[in-house]
Amino acid sequence: MKRLSGLGMARRTAGALLGATLAWSAAVGWGGSYEEGTEAYLAGHHHRAAQRLREAAESGDLRAMNLLALMHLGGMGVARDSAEAAHWLKKAAAAGDAKARNNLGEMYFNGQGVEQDDVEAARWFVLASAQGYAKAQFNLGWMLENGRGLIRNPTEAVRLYEEAADQGMAQAQTALGQLLLVGDGTPRDVERAMALLRQAAEQGEIHAQMTLGRIFAEGEEGVDRSPSEALDWFRRAAEQGEPEAQNNLGWMYAIGEGPPQSDALSAQWFSRSAFQENSEGMFRLALALLEGRGVARDVTQGVEGLFRAADLGHGGAQRKLAELYALGMGVGRSEEVAEKWRRLGALKIGEEPTLEQRFASDPKRPQEWVGAYRARAEAGQVEAQFRVGIAYLHGLGVLRDEAEAVQWFRRAAEKGFAPAQYQLGQAYHNGLGMERHLRTALHWLRRAADQGEMTAQFTVGWMQLRGRGAKADPVKAWMWLDLAAEQAEPGEFQQRAVTLREKAESLLAPDQLEEANRLAREWKPTIEK
Repeated sequence: MKRLSGLGMARRTAGALLGATLAWSAAVGWGGSYEEGTEAYLAGHHHRAAQRLREAAESGDLRAMNLLALMHLGGMGVARDSAEAAHWLKKAAAAGDAKARNNLGEMYFNGQGVEQDDVEAARWFVLASAQGYAKAQFNLGWMLENGRGLIRNPTEAVRLYEEAADQGMAQAQTALGQLLLVGDGTPRDVERAMALLRQAAEQGEIHAQMTLGRIFAEGEEGVDRSPSEALDWFRRAAEQGEPEAQNNLGWMYAIGEGPPQSDALSAQWFSRSAFQENSEGMFRLALALLEGRGVARDVTQGVEGLFRAADLGHGGAQRKLAELYALGMGVGRSEEVAEKWRRLGALKIGEEPTLEQRFASDPKRPQEWVGAYRARAEAGQVEAQFRVGIAYLHGLGVLRDEAEAVQWFRRAAEKGFAPAQYQLGQAYHNGLGMERHLRTALHWLRRAADQGEMTAQFTVGWMQLRGRGAKADPVKAWMWLDLAAEQAEPGEFQQRAVTLREKAESLLAPDQLEEANRLAREWKPTIEK
């Protein structure tokens, strides 16, 4: 992770940096154009401030050169011009100003106003670091730790981080603490690492807060696991807008790890992350919407969230879309489209595999796949209940047990999960794990169809055409078959729906066909809450 901030963040933070710096400058009481420039800036007269600072800079005032560069980066009182900012920083850096040397190094590092050049960035950091400038010591340490622009040297990075940390720099305290945790460039020292991380975290340093959160959430040699402390540090980072921390809080509330379990608070944190265009937050919020966990169930919004996350390259969202297209849930059923999303969602390098992928890649340990879903299912997650049912229905990781499968389908179906309602209806229709009962089968299939489950719509149409489970009704049969045909992608399934619809149409008088058309036009899905 690139941690150089300073001028690399100037477009977002120049106002705050200038405000603090100029307030201090004015308090010192420097005279001439520089003092007039600072006073004008503090009064909100940015254009006049820039004029006075330029006069001072042209007279050789190094302080004015630095501040004028920041104003050009932020576009305050002057045109936003990073090349002009680099011009003034070069002048101040050449004259020996440590702050300008560091800031110029950051511009070379980020390719801002100058051509990107890691070696030149390191040169300026070396000069500023030798002058004891903490931020340059941190920046040079980062380059040495990561081997960017310089040969990797974690031992020297530790020395530089130590010098910057001794000056109270939170970023350096975090970086040093992280190296001490793993013993990179220095002997491992968990106790000192934790002390440094706490110092930085108490100053609001997000990376330190996140590191502490992970340590207490997962445990570390020499540190007791503490979900409550993990919750505290993740919350501090989340309240500063860190989306990964917001996702972690969402998970902790979802499973009741640290705080009391709360689907509503879980969804709220995932929503805050999704609002920042974070793909993991989008994905988790989409799943909550699909299941109605902590939010009103909304399949349309859930599918839309999956598309947004998938478009950002989220593998889980891509694989979930593949599943939905295969089932025809919330989208038209299409094995071709499902396969496209499966290919896109293939496990990325460094990505945590899903339970399904672990099962597929290691068939000798299928119980792990089912066991993980069972834990979620027992906690009441409807999609997990549905998946456990599928496992028992097909003997995936467990002995095939149709009666057990039906029990899991029933638990999810009673909560309104359409795919489970379809499977339960099929079980009643085919006598799987129970006595065959066509009327009950039609009841569950119709509930799934009412929610827009395409395969259920097709099956209900077929049953009402044939008079299975209820008196034959070709008008309703035509409506359901038309809805299924309209949802389906071109292919064998759609052709079957069209063929049966034509069969129903042959049984209808003109006024009945008109009524069937009206019912299909006016039909809207009724999502069970």
